[in-house]
Amino acid sequence: MHAELRRLYEQGLSTRLVAQEVGRNQSYVVYRLRKMGILRSRSEAYKADFVRRGHGTRWRGGRYQTGRKRESKYWAVHEPGGPYRLEHVIIAESALGRKLRKGEVVHHVNGDTLDNRSGNLLICSNSYHMWLHGRMSQLYQAEHFRRENI
Repeated sequence: MHAELRRLYEQGLSTRLVAQEVGRNQSYVVYRLRKMGILRSRSEAYKADFVRRGHGTRWRGGRYQTGRKRESKYWAVHEPGGPYRLEHVIIAESALGRKLRKGEVVHHVNGDTLDNRSGNLLICSNSYHMWLHGRMSQLYQAEHFRRENI
């Protein structure tokens, strides 16, 4: 029984899973492993669990926000067998049915770079995208910095 506990635990199973496997309660398994001197700390157990599932110890589900400032944040997602890519680009490409061409960019219509609904994404040329942001800036300034507001 003790050799079986050791073997399962050293394979990377948690104490809960070892207890299920041998048909005993978890407190019994923890007690025996502590007596054998092989009980891992809680943080080591979490790391072993991540590695056992096939992910590194820093795996957070495959989606994260890029950038530090609110204005420069985008969702990046992990594609199976590939690198992280920007989510809005993936969504736009799937709507188009092809990869974006050189010079094409994805614009967020409402200005919220974390809102990746397909209705909020506009595929346009880089030059049109720059013109669009310039025009939006002009309209914003005209609305908020008129002479009468100063």
